[in-house]
Amino acid sequence: MSPASGTYVLDVHGFSGLRRQHCGGGGCIVSPTFTVAGLEWAIRYHPEGDADEVTDDVAVFVVLRNYSGIRV
Repeated sequence: MSPASGTYVLDVHGFSGLRRQHCGGGGCIVSPTFTVAGLEWAIRYHPEGDADEVTDDVAVFVVLRNYSGIRV
């Protein structure tokens, strides 16, 4: 089985506004679901990082949305 590949572009508009909107709340923005190799994925974007406290970090995660039928 050869590895699958795909591309997804997440445009972040108004970065400073997003940081203010989510400041202190630990909130994130989740992309629409997209498909690569028959699996559904999404991107989670945390403009304040993924820690309990507000940081200058940005955190980005690729999240598998469907688990059924996956063999490990």
